[in-house]
Amino acid sequence: MGLVAASVLVAAVATKGVRNHRTVETARAIEAPVVHSVFIQKDGALDPITEGFKTHIWGHFEGNVMRNSANYGFDRWRTVSDDAGYYYRPLTDPEKDFAENKDWILTCVCAAGRGDAFAAISFGKRAIMRFDIVLLEEGGKYFVGLTKKITPAWEFEKVEFAGIADADHPHIYQLRYDHLAREASLWIDDRKFFNGYRGVDQFREDRGLFFGSWATRESRTGVGIFRTVRFEAH
Repeated sequence: MGLVAASVLVAAVATKGVRNHRTVETARAIEAPVVHSVFIQKDGALDPITEGFKTHIWGHFEGNVMRNSANYGFDRWRTVSDDAGYYYRPLTDPEKDFAENKDWILTCVCAAGRGDAFAAISFGKRAIMRFDIVLLEEGGKYFVGLTKKITPAWEFEKVEFAGIADADHPHIYQLRYDHLAREASLWIDDRKFFNGYRGVDQFREDRGLFFGSWATRESRTGVGIFRTVRFEAH
């Protein structure tokens, strides 16, 4: 084979390789879902497993339906734990990409029966932090806590609110995130209680939306009561 012919062959192979590479990249772009919003929700008395959630459990953990206060039907889901346990639904990578650069809202219509109850959103090891809403009892007082540290000891920004124990009429707790400021505000029943929550940089596991309950020093059983848990970014 002459030198010119060999050069032409090498160029053809190289061009074919580029074409194949571009074809693969194009195929990937076509396969990747385009996300215009993110909406994940646990609703009413439905079993979270049937809604796409999984469980993560330490010790004994169970979930069951609850009747509403008028006994007309089932409208809530209760979690019971002698250590800690929760339901979770991870975000997909496209959902994380979208939510990371948008304002979002974490909502929990819930109550703490005993011990502590919580709802949280975690994006894994991304730039955006993990954000928690915790309903807790300390020394006979009731608080809504925003987690700042988990280890070596729990630290919270706390707002006293007796309504966390109102199992018959769960209140609406929300974290509203501002992606430009990279911080969230706490709202209870559509009233702002706290500004400037920047999340927690510990235990940033890839759990997505998760909620549950845990036992405390003051209660050997953690009971959480959940009517709605929702994460939404638009």
